[in-house]
Amino acid sequence: MSNLTKKALGASLKKILLQKPLEKITITDLTNDCGVNRQTFYYHFHDIYDLIDWIYLAEGEEAIGTQRSYDSWQDGLLSAFKIIEKEKHFILNTIHSRSQSHIMCMLEDAAEYLLLNVIRELAKNYKVSNETIHFMASFYRFSFAGVIFDWIEKGMHENPQKIVDQVAILMQGTFASALERFEKAKK
Repeated sequence: MSNLTKKALGASLKKILLQKPLEKITITDLTNDCGVNRQTFYYHFHDIYDLIDWIYLAEGEEAIGTQRSYDSWQDGLLSAFKIIEKEKHFILNTIHSRSQSHIMCMLEDAAEYLLLNVIRELAKNYKVSNETIHFMASFYRFSFAGVIFDWIEKGMHENPQKIVDQVAILMQGTFASALERFEKAKK
């Protein structure tokens, strides 16, 4: 039931954002639209910004879903672009509600969520530590998040498939090559 309530509050926020700017939306607006009381809202979220963060993270994880393997990471990245594109009004009306660094952190977390499984899968063929796997995911997450954030900041005009294809060209063989070098450096 908890997730349904969170989703309902998120849907209410998106709906009200079509009529009002974020800074004029109140908790009362959300709870009235959603049909819950204020206490229910505060049971799940500290404030509207906390709800926005939850929407970003939940939809990011949902977009990527199970597409976190070496063979499907490009689909996961494309899904993330498409959900952002689909939710363009929400994104553009909330992205500046938080600091740029806060939004980047959320994008980086989503990117790391995608990359960690990809690198873990490939690392099974190499003798590298879990620390190395996490270091690699952390390193590459900045690139992925930066590409997405740049695309959003520029108005989401460029074709997401083109961006994903370019990232795929840059990344081709990079993970395996890095894992091989880490394995050799360890000896």
